[in-house]
Amino acid sequence: MSVNQAGLVEIAVAIGGIAFWLAGVAAVFFRGFVIPGAKLVDLKFEIAERRGLFTQIPPDDVPRTEAELRERVSRNEVGLFAASQGKEREFAIWEAWRDDPGFKAEVTGRLREYYPPRHTYVALLLGGVWDAVFLASPLRDALVPEQVGVLTAVWVLVVPLWIAFGAMLVMEAWKTAARRRKAKVL
Repeated sequence: MSVNQAGLVEIAVAIGGIAFWLAGVAAVFFRGFVIPGAKLVDLKFEIAERRGLFTQIPPDDVPRTEAELRERVSRNEVGLFAASQGKEREFAIWEAWRDDPGFKAEVTGRLREYYPPRHTYVALLLGGVWDAVFLASPLRDALVPEQVGVLTAVWVLVVPLWIAFGAMLVMEAWKTAARRRKAKVL
């Protein structure tokens, strides 16, 4: 390969590597954080609806201490502000999430039916293991030709993200299969 061809190949690899790295970052971010966050919100609303949190009347008892009175006043102010913004349901969920450990445990338990605990971090750790193995082994010499040194950056930066993405998909598929098996048994 001539010097000009090697230079063109390096430029193409660098541009492709940047594009695949950005796509990998987006894939891991959305699959690991955004989609589970949206599922968490959906589960909060579903469980709050089932528990009847949106139809409960606030307690009418008299606060006994000054601290309790301050807490009640600030909670009422936040509740009135939420009501003025049309966010009464979100406020009820926020209160339940903050004050009711049973609600929080039920939502978290239901979320664990869909996603393993810290699955994004475990998947990124697997990508990091790939980096360690790649950098410390003769595999690097086999996968990176002498003329295209920029390919090392692609193997070190891009591949771990896609390994993490694949690992997240496998963990989520495992949870889905477990949920379906459980539904068949019931």
